[in-house]
Amino acid sequence: MNLIGATAYLSRKPVKVVGLERAELESLIIAWSVESLLDYEGEGKYAVLEAWEAVVPEGVALGKEAHRTGELKQLKENHISVADVIRNMNLP
Repeated sequence: MNLIGATAYLSRKPVKVVGLERAELESLIIAWSVESLLDYEGEGKYAVLEAWEAVVPEGVALGKEAHRTGELKQLKENHISVADVIRNMNLP
């Protein structure tokens, strides 16, 4: 999966990922998205989860675990920086 090159807009931008390997970054982005999506009350969330799981299963598992534990919500409530969240997440 190539999130940065996935759209014409992003592929033209001078985006440089530093500190995480591409697979780790994709897993982290998917995990945060999954954690948020699991609170969504609308239709279709399970179809989205299945699609993501087929491509980035580690990220979906990480997001489900973060949702189960409430860890990300707690970090947000404590105003923890994104950099600190990344350092403390158990990336695959």
